[in-house]
Amino acid sequence: MATSKTDVRIAELDKTSFTQEAIRIQQCALRGDTRAVRLGPVIFFCANRDAWMLDPEDHLARCLAREGQTIPLGITENRKQFGVEWNARYEINGELFQVADDSGSVRGILGYPVHELVLSS
Repeated sequence: MATSKTDVRIAELDKTSFTQEAIRIQQCALRGDTRAVRLGPVIFFCANRDAWMLDPEDHLARCLAREGQTIPLGITENRKQFGVEWNARYEINGELFQVADDSGSVRGILGYPVHELVLSS
C-alpha cells in the first residue's frame, strides 16, 4: 500500500523537460518512493515501485516502471513540441486506479496516491 505521505510538487516547464521528469519519476519508483509531480498538462507519479505518466484531461496513461522494472519512456521532445506514445486509458474510482491498455488488458490497482492525483488534475 502507498505510504501516508506523498511528496507532491509542481515542476516548472522552463527548468525541466518531460523526458527529464519521466527519468526522475522512474528513479523514484526504483527507490520505492511515493511521489506526484505536475509538469504542464502532465502528471507523473510513482508508488509501490510503479511509475506512470498521465494526461488527466483525456485520461491517457503510459506506464514508465512496473514492479521496479523501467519501461521505455515513449516520449519525443524538442524545444517546440513534445509527443507521448500513450498506450493506455485510466480512471480513478474511489481508491482504485483502473487502467486499460491498448492490448485490451484491464486491471485495477490499489495503493496508489489517488487522492493526490485527483487534486493534481
